[in-house]
Amino acid sequence: MEEGLHEGNGNLEGNESDYLCSDDPREYEDSDGDTDEDKEYKICGAYKGNKKSGHAYDPNCKFPLWELGLRFVDHIHFKKAVRKYAIAKVVALTYLKSEPKRLRVRCRENCPWLLFASFDRQAECLVVKTYNHVHTCFRTNKNKLLTCKHIQKVFKDRILADPKMKTSALVTIVRQELGASASYDMCQRAKKVILRDSRGGYVEEYANLRGYAVELMHSNPGSTISIQVHRDIDNNAIFYRMYVCFAALKKGWREGCRPFIGVDGCFLKTFTQGELLVSVGRDGNNQMFPVAWEVVEGERKESWKWFLTKLMEDLNHPSGQGLALMSDQQKGLVPILNDFFAKVEHRMCVRHIYANWHKKWKEANRKIQFWNCVRATYVEDFDDQLKKLEEMGEGSTTELLGIPTKHWSRAYFSGTSKCDVLDNNLAEGFNGWILDTRCYPIINMLEEIRKKVMQRMHVKKTWAAKWPTEISPVAKQKLEKNIDHSSQCRLVWNGHGGFEVTQGEYQHTVDLERLTCTCREWELIGIPFAILFVLCFMIRKILRTTLQSGTPRKHT
Repeated sequence: MEEGLHEGNGNLEGNESDYLCSDDPREYEDSDGDTDEDKEYKICGAYKGNKKSGHAYDPNCKFPLWELGLRFVDHIHFKKAVRKYAIAKVVALTYLKSEPKRLRVRCRENCPWLLFASFDRQAECLVVKTYNHVHTCFRTNKNKLLTCKHIQKVFKDRILADPKMKTSALVTIVRQELGASASYDMCQRAKKVILRDSRGGYVEEYANLRGYAVELMHSNPGSTISIQVHRDIDNNAIFYRMYVCFAALKKGWREGCRPFIGVDGCFLKTFTQGELLVSVGRDGNNQMFPVAWEVVEGERKESWKWFLTKLMEDLNHPSGQGLALMSDQQKGLVPILNDFFAKVEHRMCVRHIYANWHKKWKEANRKIQFWNCVRATYVEDFDDQLKKLEEMGEGSTTELLGIPTKHWSRAYFSGTSKCDVLDNNLAEGFNGWILDTRCYPIINMLEEIRKKVMQRMHVKKTWAAKWPTEISPVAKQKLEKNIDHSSQCRLVWNGHGGFEVTQGEYQHTVDLERLTCTCREWELIGIPFAILFVLCFMIRKILRTTLQSGTPRKHT
């Protein structure tokens, strides 16, 4: 016996007649129209005796066992049972008839599996009257009956136990445990609904926002927590923006980071919508250092102005003097920087510039030459590389030069920030880092971001305490690389504090008193470059010779 109280193609024991197709009108007739001799249904799935003798479906069961006469309270319970069966058996079922009192389900084309249930007046419920249990089809992981609500029901406890679970991980779990493929968007919606329902209403959180801000300032003295509201015609306060910058992050950036920040915006995945503006610095190991974030209505001029004004004040750069700022090509941001923060050194993410330029100028060799241009550290090399790029296609540099070179070329960067990065990866990486939190209500979202940042600060501090030297791993790696490249340099000493160095086809002048070189690498990143190591080796040789001869040298 398989999955029920019957064998064969949907007939009770002793009844050898073939079942009628559900298209047969007799299959939809109610029992009240039958004679006494027809108490046993003529259609397949009829059961003898009392019509209430069939088993009642248990909605709490994990897997439905179909049988003739199986009773359902209503069509909703029937459909839930069909969905359970389809997912558990990994089969693709389709409703040929879907009405409150009459439902007919079949499998794929050419597969004989069939299920029909209709309302029975005597039993006063839906009753399974036709059932063929035989499957001749292949299993499939594409199941239209797998819905967002079903995922919510099955995985609710697991998501609540691990609210930081990535959506991609949920997609994998659904495929492994249910044997069905769920789209990324479906899993994301299911997760968002579960977290939203479990963490309270959005409206209530906005109403409690002021109290939350007061608590943050009380527990983190010196922090900047600002809320901006609008008033409606009834003078009710309506949330508009909120800026957060903790005192520990201010101090950490001022004392341990370069004067460089990257800013970016990302959408909030809630029904209230809005965006999150973020500011990220670079620590001593050239890694992400979150500084401040702000919830706004969108990336507009007014929101960028409010965010940058607060940020510059917290970083002790009210005018932007001496600060380098990296961003994408946001339309609302550029005018604000030009009008109110003109002293900021504004850089644009070269990856985005290349993505737009690459739409017209493709091929791998052009890509390589494009990056040779932007990575050139002095003007002469930049001009040479730009000329080579133009030779690869007439007009290929016209669109590129439409953007001022000070925004994207190292040759025109100032050395104030001691940072020569060309992309905004860290700010965008921060947005990806907090991706799952962006579907939470506002207070829960801000709390999750605060916890993640706090935990990151602790982990990085503990890790830095284990460094064998005071030099960060990234800086040490750069130093070792420059030592290797120093073998390619030849130098001539002028007898004072200057040197002429030949590196390939170029010659550079090093001034040890001003700590500069015409190649500008030392000036841009503040880490000794290949030429300087040649000088160190030469000075060591001079000192060794002086000590051995006992004759002091005035210019060593």
